[in-house]
Amino acid sequence: MGSVRFLILLLCLSSLSLAQTTTAPAPLTTPRQAVTALSAAMESANADQIRQVLYARSRREEKMVDAMVAMAAAIKRLKTTSTEAFGQAGAAELIGDTAALTNEQKTQLQSATETVSGEVATVTIQGTNTAPVVLQRIAGEWRIPISELAKGITPQEFDQRLAALLSQSSILNRTADQIIANRFHTGQEAAEWMHRQMLLTASGAVTTAPATVPAVPSH
Repeated sequence: MGSVRFLILLLCLSSLSLAQTTTAPAPLTTPRQAVTALSAAMESANADQIRQVLYARSRREEKMVDAMVAMAAAIKRLKTTSTEAFGQAGAAELIGDTAALTNEQKTQLQSATETVSGEVATVTIQGTNTAPVVLQRIAGEWRIPISELAKGITPQEFDQRLAALLSQSSILNRTADQIIANRFHTGQEAAEWMHRQMLLTASGAVTTAPATVPAVPSH
């Protein structure tokens, strides 16, 4: 979220693989395995795996997990629709070089430093500005408590971050909807529209359809 402790959002926004969502649950027997499993789950929008790794202690925290699941699904949908509409190169204008981002993330996780102290552990991602990921061993599995990701922010700030995440997911889905409706000629046009929606949302004024982008004839 706004804090560097919200590493999960960074993983979510940079992991856009089209992997299947029916894989068996990954083992969470080490802290590194748990962080890696979460990364893979974000890539594939695997809701069950995301919920297996993230640990919510309250209904408010459960809502945050739900929002992260929704964001992962929205990112994957945007990746799929933009690639189908514009091709891989055109989609990169909207979502970036996802293959390079995924490879970079995997390399960072492989070289991450793992420190265990009893039932608590940290995984430090080298070469980034993110704070160490704090995990807790619960019923024999290493999990990431939402309370640790949200440490240092007030309940009100937590709710604001939650609302922002849900809003961003909505914008990604609306962008995908517009792509499916042939509203854009290129990935760059889609990217510009999506950016405008984020700015409008931040300012409190939101539109639901691009006003100036002509429809592309269906082939």
